[in-house]
Amino acid sequence: MTNAKRDRMAGPREVELKLDLGYGDGRRELAPEFTAALPPNEGTRRLVSRYFDTERRALHRRGWTLRVREDGPRRIQTLKMGRSWLERGEWETSLAGDRPDLETLPCDDERFSDLRALGGQLRPVFETEIDRTTWSIRRGSSA
Repeated sequence: MTNAKRDRMAGPREVELKLDLGYGDGRRELAPEFTAALPPNEGTRRLVSRYFDTERRALHRRGWTLRVREDGPRRIQTLKMGRSWLERGEWETSLAGDRPDLETLPCDDERFSDLRALGGQLRPVFETEIDRTTWSIRRGSSA
């Protein structure tokens, strides 16, 4: 079985849709023609994400991303598998600390044992700080 076929068959999938909301011209606000069509936002929160890999980028070479995100008091470990930014496998687990805990990954797939073997070599590679504003937009039966 090819890796691509196995990736399509295994585990939960994430499909991302990203929108350009008018920041490209250097403005700090959303374009007014966009915000006029939105319901009130649900608030803005700061997300701090630390991305982990080995010194030789073993995860990156496999097309994997491992991060620990601070969302207020919560810590969330996320593993993404697949090279496509649009669609890939994604597994999330809650953490007590700021470092990955690979034993909490919710799968016995052989790829996870490969990852667990690298656990002692993982180190922070970079960090992002994002202010995320959320709107819930529902159309028809969407959620």
